[in-house]
Amino acid sequence: MEPDIIELKREELYEQVWSQPMSKLAKIYGMSDVGLAKICRKHDIPVPGRGHWEKRTHGKPVRKNPLPISKGTNNGTIKIRKKEKPNVDLKKDPEVEAMIAFEVQNENRIKVKRTLHSPHPLIEETAFILREEPNVWDNPSCRRLRCLNMSASKQSLSRALRIADALVKTLEKRGFQVSASRMEDKSNKTTVTILGEKVEFKMREISERIKNTVPSGRGKSRLSFALLDERPEYDLRTTGRFLLQIDEYLDGKRKNWSDGKRVKLEDRLTEFVVGLINAAVVLRARSLKWERWEREKQEQQQRREEMERQRREKQARVQALIKAAEDWQRSHQIRNYLQAVRDLALEKYGQVAPGSKLCEWLVWAEQQADHIDPLVESPL
Repeated sequence: MEPDIIELKREELYEQVWSQPMSKLAKIYGMSDVGLAKICRKHDIPVPGRGHWEKRTHGKPVRKNPLPISKGTNNGTIKIRKKEKPNVDLKKDPEVEAMIAFEVQNENRIKVKRTLHSPHPLIEETAFILREEPNVWDNPSCRRLRCLNMSASKQSLSRALRIADALVKTLEKRGFQVSASRMEDKSNKTTVTILGEKVEFKMREISERIKNTVPSGRGKSRLSFALLDERPEYDLRTTGRFLLQIDEYLDGKRKNWSDGKRVKLEDRLTEFVVGLINAAVVLRARSLKWERWEREKQEQQQRREEMERQRREKQARVQALIKAAEDWQRSHQIRNYLQAVRDLALEKYGQVAPGSKLCEWLVWAEQQADHIDPLVESPL
């Protein structure tokens, strides 16, 4: 179910319409009372007439129109698309504005050193893993190491580590927490926590495809031709250019920063940090939206449970009433029968002798009638 759609049964909307004025109920669903009235008409749900709530306020008797059997397919679930007020632009949040304003100042721009000196522990572990053989993870002592989600050729690894070191140190200096973990599929995951949201990002060296050239084949053996046929059409070649990418869905916002013809990635790290902040804003807005949906979903469930509780309570009261009426009728039937027994005894014997079995039975039977009768207090 979508976050802005509320589903409820036809009976539920009927009870809600008759439990509070249409204008108040419509505000709960973020729509006008006219729009809600149209939905009720579409699903054959009667609504209170003019003056209904004024009469009810003054204690005057009012009539609740029964819910008719719906025509066609309107007997099922009703979907109401809740129209929310426009979301607050989190970019106008003073905290966010201050963070971005701080980053764009010239004195706060990130600078990458020419040599890797006193690297961050996370960079040290990443460098060790990337410089070793691919089977480094087979070593149990290496499985505890952290590695950034980063790829680089041996020729460009030194530069990549210097860029990553400057970025990680700056993020932590800003108060953001950077973490790296290894996933079940043996891939690495890097996240930074900003505004309480974990933003995933990665760094990789850009590769380009080079088409293979096939020689003429003169003087080649059959085996050589077979090997040539198995060669892929393209080869990948590293370029020495790097890309920083925010690995999140950001609704069309910028998520890639790379080396350009005139500007190196080192000079775009500040822009990337601002991009991470904007990404955190998007994720926070998304989280707030889902929190509102979960809250509305719980409230809707609570309303359903309350209505179900009221329905069961009403049904129990009706059943109790029916049983009381039936017991009262049974007690009268018993008393009428006992009177008929007395009349027959008087006609036959002239009296009901005290202490006789018939007298004792009549007393006992009268007690049972009193016990069944809901209008008589019985010691039994």
